[in-house]
Amino acid sequence: MSQYMDKNLAKYLGSIALGRDGWLFFSNAELKMHFMPPGIKEVQALLRRTVQRLNARGTTLIFLPLPSRALMHPDKIDPDNLLFKKYVASEAQKQFRQYISAMAKAGVVTIDLTLDVGREETGSTFYMATDAHWSAEGARLAAKAIANTLRRHSSYAKLKKVKYSLKEVRQFKKNGSIKIYLEKICGPIDLQETVKVYEAVPDVNLQMSGMQNPAIVVTGTSNGHSNVRHGHSYSFPEFLAYYTDLPIANYSNVGGHNFGALLEFLRSDDFMNHPPRFLVWETPFNFGMPISRSGLVQLAASSAGFCAPNNIRYQQELSAEKGKEVVLKHANLMTSQGSPDYLQISSGTESPRSMDFLFQFADGKERRVNIERNKHVSNNGRYFIELPESSQSPLTAIRIRPKDTAMQGATIKLCKG
Repeated sequence: MSQYMDKNLAKYLGSIALGRDGWLFFSNAELKMHFMPPGIKEVQALLRRTVQRLNARGTTLIFLPLPSRALMHPDKIDPDNLLFKKYVASEAQKQFRQYISAMAKAGVVTIDLTLDVGREETGSTFYMATDAHWSAEGARLAAKAIANTLRRHSSYAKLKKVKYSLKEVRQFKKNGSIKIYLEKICGPIDLQETVKVYEAVPDVNLQMSGMQNPAIVVTGTSNGHSNVRHGHSYSFPEFLAYYTDLPIANYSNVGGHNFGALLEFLRSDDFMNHPPRFLVWETPFNFGMPISRSGLVQLAASSAGFCAPNNIRYQQELSAEKGKEVVLKHANLMTSQGSPDYLQISSGTESPRSMDFLFQFADGKERRVNIERNKHVSNNGRYFIELPESSQSPLTAIRIRPKDTAMQGATIKLCKG
């Protein structure tokens, strides 16, 4: 953590803004007023196919984009601070809701926390005052907003329910990440925030009751990561189980960024063998856009699962040295004209975490996709990548280059989308 802080110190120190009531903001990350990702039509098309493929497996995607702290707490912005001068809260709200609307038009069930949470007076705050994470109260309100949406879903009534009780198991003191940056130049600041940790206790034995397969899987960042006994936990899965009356499995991880946990789950045996009824994708807006093209092409492809034998256009065994490019050319490649076809690669557990893919088409167009899996994300040697669109021009070659280690004994399949 300290190495990460030192690496980003210069990036953030000049942008720490003091708000009201002791609140601290990263002005260059948390005061954004535009949220729409570039190439929105392509984004919507990829998300639409993701939703359709998950629905075909009986899974509904629930998208939980966490608004920035400034969006959720405009009352903590100090208008007399020059770093806040260009921020217009009403415009940010407008732009964020346009983003929510764009996701909904792609068929994604999207939770707008600026509306759902805004209706409830809690007496506390959704986010922490000196840290980018939500508070336990914020996690509770987000879980309640999701539960309200799920209860209106047509399949909810058919699911077997279990009652949970919430039990406070401990508290911990949080040194906010923004405060830690500020301490680098100001010295120690005597300010810690208290977080209560809760455990959701079912009133029956889930295994004995035939409910060992979760109805809801949560994927997300350190906001959703939960260990009720040790470390930092904001109890989001526990609150979600309590409000939905449904068993939960939590795949959120710390440091996996916006797509890490979601893609890790979709390429797992757990998803292949037991797809959940609801799949929650929590992703924050505080530090960059949650929608990236590299993540989306993996998401759209991995949602389809393993390629069925009758859907294989082309198959080949593949090995590649570190840093060396392998070129795939075959007549069967030309039966594909890009999206929604996709690649499925199965390799060993010691497979690359960093790979470049270059797709070349007969009309001369090329599209590159880079895959990066950091150390916080498990690597089971499976890769799913949707091909780019290319105006109905046939695919002529795929160039693959593993960057961090060699890839041995892999099987690559080109699958019909």
